Amino acid sequence: MRKGIGAAWVVVLVAMALRPVSAIGQDFASEETERFDVSILIEPSGALRITETIVQQFASTPRHGIQRFIPNRLRYDDRSDRIYPIELVSVTASEGTPDDVETSEDGSNFIIRIGDPDVEITGRHTYEIVYRVEGAMNGFDSHDELYWNAIGDQWEQTIREMTVRVDGPADITRVACFQGPFGSTLGCDRERIRGGNAVFAQSNVPAFSAVSVVVAMPPGSVASTEPILEERWSLDRAFSRTRATVGGGIGLLALVAVGFGMLVWRRGRDVRYRGSQVDQVMGGSAGAETQAVPLFEKPAVAVEFAAPEDLRPGQVGTLIDEEANTLDVSATIVDLAVRGYLVIEEIPKSGLFGKTDWTLRRLQPQSPDLLEYERRLLDGLFEDGDEVTLSSLRKTFA
Repeated sequence: MRKGIGAAWVVVLVAMALRPVSAIGQDFASEETERFDVSILIEPSGALRITETIVQQFASTPRHGIQRFIPNRLRYDDRSDRIYPIELVSVTASEGTPDDVETSEDGSNFIIRIGDPDVEITGRHTYEIVYRVEGAMNGFDSHDELYWNAIGDQWEQTIREMTVRVDGPADITRVACFQGPFGSTLGCDRERIRGGNAVFAQSNVPAFSAVSVVVAMPPGSVASTEPILEERWSLDRAFSRTRATVGGGIGLLALVAVGFGMLVWRRGRDVRYRGSQVDQVMGGSAGAETQAVPLFEKPAVAVEFAAPEDLRPGQVGTLIDEEANTLDVSATIVDLAVRGYLVIEEIPKSGLFGKTDWTLRRLQPQSPDLLEYERRLLDGLFEDGDEVTLSSLRKTFA
């Protein structure tokens, strides 16, 4: 019985001994924020001067630094966004911590990137960020109010301890604090007024959670509580039909039409040679004068009786339809007659059922000017002599 009890105690003691080791290993394996302290000073003008001190415990996986997303734009109404212009004052870091800074804006956040892209770090590092915010105060008949999301909802690590302190140009009279997802009404661990200032605290803030603080001061404590608004662009308003937009659109359209007409009149019309229809279409002599074609003029049609660039009719026909057909052969025969190699004479028909025929008579022998296919054509036509009828070629020449 005692042996059983002893063995059980050994198991319990081993488990208790192993538990802290496991927890320590887990701490080193995951990155977290040990502290996130925010000090907000409300200036008499209504602007905020905010100092953030962040103690970051990086895990065993090296990182280049941190990214701070500060909300700077919220939807105000159906037409406008409320914006919070942010000016970065300074960034400092603990010894051995790269503090190169790059700022940008993305959507509704002002982004501060701190670190060196060429240097990786692990372990514990501290950052201090100082920046000013305009247009964050709200004005009511009974009080001036600050409602500020002290961390945003884009912080990627769990925050073990977070504190927020708010100092104003007048004593703070009321306070409230909310933590959790954006829009949450869950209260914070601690919210109090001490010496006219507000102090807030929250432990174990999950990643991507917000901590919003609210403080009230007597009305008139700050010079300005007017929100800074920026009209949101929308397709409907861009094309809204008002006297100004309709009139401006018609005027712009008329201006574009006039400008386009002038451009077409000066640069867009075709140019031709001056002179007769043949000169206009075929081109004038070297240095001939040109003119713009008048508007609405019917195009001139000039007839050219020679194949372009000394091409034979049979060649032109073959190029057009990519086939040497009967029409191309007939055109070549007529072309050879025009050039004096043969004569084509009509034989009138005789009798009621007679048919018209033609006589082909060769005039000159082969010439060096003939192309090879023309020589073969002549030889084929006059294979049986220097004079043949077209009807006699019907069955032999095909």
